[in-house]
Amino acid sequence: MRRLGRQDEAAAPGAGGRRHRGRGRPLQRRSAGARCGPACCSTPADLDEALVVAEEVAGLVRGTDGLSAHGDAELDLAQVHRHRGDAAAAHESALRAREAYARKGHRVGVAAVETILADRS
Repeated sequence: MRRLGRQDEAAAPGAGGRRHRGRGRPLQRRSAGARCGPACCSTPADLDEALVVAEEVAGLVRGTDGLSAHGDAELDLAQVHRHRGDAAAAHESALRAREAYARKGHRVGVAAVETILADRS
């Protein structure tokens, strides 16, 4: 909805988002990390909020047997750390994502993580 310029509909109840801490900004059901970057996280406060959300999601799925969800959450967390400039934390999260994807046999996920690890500077 946001990409179509329909912010009011994207923020409406039942539109797939939820309000976080009463700030009025909807969050996607998946972690904010995958979309974290200059387009959505234009201020340090936005990056801080993205980190809180990504860590919360990763923490929730770590205790489950959902390996794809675990990989997704760790990959999102790695992206947030990367955009915040924390290369070491990004690398650790990416390794956890790769491990989860590999245990699942999720070759596309492993390839996505390998791309991020190869781009590590």
